[in-house]
Amino acid sequence: MDFVFSSKPNVNEFVHFSAIDTPDWKINPKDNRELICQNPGIWYLCSQYQVTGLKNVDNNVLPKPSLIGWFNLNNIDLENTAAISNEREIGGTNVLTICYLENFKIGDIIKCGLYSISPNNNIYMGITQEITRNNLNCPSFIFTAQLSYSNIL
Repeated sequence: MDFVFSSKPNVNEFVHFSAIDTPDWKINPKDNRELICQNPGIWYLCSQYQVTGLKNVDNNVLPKPSLIGWFNLNNIDLENTAAISNEREIGGTNVLTICYLENFKIGDIIKCGLYSISPNNNIYMGITQEITRNNLNCPSFIFTAQLSYSNIL
């Protein structure tokens, strides 16, 4: 993923995709928040969210900054996929991981939801230059899909 993102507090949003490395999925050219299945079968999906920065955190103000993620299939939020990560003043320390198994058909659309709880609009997503190892950037969002069973022989 190659993007910089500042989440809006208390607003449901979806991650914008900019690159994909498999022909099994394609980014919707009309809405880059949607991945369209090109290969039917049972897919194991995993999304990982990591905050790259927190600004002006007041430990006396509630609620504490938190990040919520979930999957959306064919424009329906999947309740059993939601998870929350409470953030500290130093970003990039928690990884919110959500996994999901689904039997996809060609044309099914998956989206990755994002919701931040923050009284000071202080949660940032993006590619961080601050946390590096061997000069590699740490992305704040990674999405992987593994085919577990294909209907095509």
